[in-house]
Amino acid sequence: MTTHAIDFDALGAFVMPRLFRGSLPPKQAAPLRLLIEQGLGRGKGLRKTAYVLATAYHETVRFLHMEEIGRGAGKAYGEDLPLMGTGSRVDQRRRYHGRGFVQLTWLRNYADMSVRLGLDLVSNPDLVKSPEIASEVIWEGMLEGVFGDRLSQHVRPGHLDFRNARRCVNGLDRADDVAGYAGVFLEGLRASLSPSV
Repeated sequence: MTTHAIDFDALGAFVMPRLFRGSLPPKQAAPLRLLIEQGLGRGKGLRKTAYVLATAYHETVRFLHMEEIGRGAGKAYGEDLPLMGTGSRVDQRRRYHGRGFVQLTWLRNYADMSVRLGLDLVSNPDLVKSPEIASEVIWEGMLEGVFGDRLSQHVRPGHLDFRNARRCVNGLDRADDVAGYAGVFLEGLRASLSPSV
């Protein structure tokens, strides 16, 4: 299936009253479309795409915040860490608080994603706020189990467990809420398939 199979106007009309308080401005519609294009472009199907959408929707407060509110203040991962220059001189300091669709946190996760994506997210953590990079981070992380379980452990042919899929990101924190969002996204994706598919 390609992204051309999705009628994005129909999808927007379906999810707008259910998840977006009756309004879906471009700032929120663009990430929705990008994540769908990434998911279906990777051949991951509607169910996995719906769950990734639900996770991003939840973690960014309806696609509104690509950076953690409070920037990790009071949390261990929110402390400024030295970024070493040449020799032993500290050139700058970085904070590895939540950014992107999955709210990537901790230096080790920024370093891991740097290797996986071939980008220097350690020196430039704000790159994760870019929707294109954030999309790569969430898909790679959830498919490969970087933050917890692999998505395929809970969403695969013959098995659908949106509640436990939350174990891919943040254990079971707000698992029922995210499962509910995933159900709405899945219903909306199915309802917006073009008749030619």
